Amino acid sequence: MSDQQIEYLTALLFARPEISAQMNAQMHIATNRKVRLATLLPLFDVSKAVEILQSMKPQVVIIDAHVNGFELSHIVHLRQQAADPFVVVGLAQAGSTEMEQLLGYDLDATYTLPLNPQMYDRFDQDLPGIYKQVSQAWGKGAWGAGAPEAIKAATAAAGATSWQRSAIAVYSPKGGVGKTVIACELAATLAALGGREVALIDANMNGGHVKLRLNVDVPHGILNAAATYHTNKGHPSLEADALKKVLGYLVPLAGTSNLKVLPGVVNMEQSLNESLLGEAGMDFMMWIIPILKRQFDFVVIDMGSSINVGVHIGVLKSVDFIIAVCEPDLTSLADIKEAIHRSIVAKHGVGLDRIGLVINKWQDDLGISLKEASKYAEVTAMGIIANDGTGNITRAGNQSQSYLAKYINEKKNPKETEQTIHGFAQLAGQFYPPISAAWSERLKSGRKNKRWR
Repeated sequence: MSDQQIEYLTALLFARPEISAQMNAQMHIATNRKVRLATLLPLFDVSKAVEILQSMKPQVVIIDAHVNGFELSHIVHLRQQAADPFVVVGLAQAGSTEMEQLLGYDLDATYTLPLNPQMYDRFDQDLPGIYKQVSQAWGKGAWGAGAPEAIKAATAAAGATSWQRSAIAVYSPKGGVGKTVIACELAATLAALGGREVALIDANMNGGHVKLRLNVDVPHGILNAAATYHTNKGHPSLEADALKKVLGYLVPLAGTSNLKVLPGVVNMEQSLNESLLGEAGMDFMMWIIPILKRQFDFVVIDMGSSINVGVHIGVLKSVDFIIAVCEPDLTSLADIKEAIHRSIVAKHGVGLDRIGLVINKWQDDLGISLKEASKYAEVTAMGIIANDGTGNITRAGNQSQSYLAKYINEKKNPKETEQTIHGFAQLAGQFYPPISAAWSERLKSGRKNKRWR
């Protein structure tokens, strides 16, 4: 349903009886308000809430932070189970711990209690516009992929398997092998399935496409961040403000707000800007990557193919690990071998222990094994991403949605799609082992065509 077809927004309210009575008097269904209450419940039950969302399809869900049974983690479950977009509104006392928690959870809107006539007017002013934004982003990015409850259970069962914060570059000497897809899906898997805080940087100076794949529609990006850094560099009184501004350029994805994206350049002209060119670009990347590592659990960088570009050199010098991506043919492997041994290792001093080989678009019958490929390229094999011959990777990309988010909870995925999702899960699990543990449980339980919760 488009916003033009909606005369008013219907709301589902979970609140204590005294608040419900006050709100119903002002927002009942017979009023002329732009937001009207359709159902009021005095306690929160997540199963009941999902049932109402699926049957009634309200555009707004309003939750009193003190209503019995409510926990903030339930919001993720509601988002994942709903087929239609809705806005989540939180109510709490100003300055209270509950309000701080609501604000920290990145809800669509929050309002202070007790409500007054002006606040009801604000509902009408604010929520239609917010609903329009949510509707446009619904089903995009990494929406709906999360299963942190399963990860927590797997972590507990595995005895809290150790892991460490990492900055990870995704690299290939050739375009078209799937670097951007792998960078996006690795970031989405670590954030949405692993529940970790993840930053995804589009540092491809040949022209970044992360924003296209993940529905990031903002005018700013890495060039703005680099310009801010260089403007404030060397001025101690301004550097803290510069950091705040740079972090502000990272865009949280709808539905997976713990994954934030720094969009890339939109054309070659931007990559030649003085803030990104040569040593300036290298200097910026060597500053921002360590900074983001202190702010996030994982930093994933999609970098371009040229290793003579300052930004790309800065990435190579700053990351903890480099995923070298190739396709399952000897020419692609030969390019990887040449680039790694004659340039990345020989010229930039990166140790081979910081590089792993991932073969994308893998097919079992092409006449070369992963072991043989690793031996030929002289790079340790990390794994394979199976070729999904159904076209689902392209289909997800054309819809500006993470492949993992789109298909992980589908009930009847083709075998090829399941194998490709498995490859992404196994790759992410090498950086955050609880993902592998939870994924093994998924396969063991025979639920591969059911929702993973």
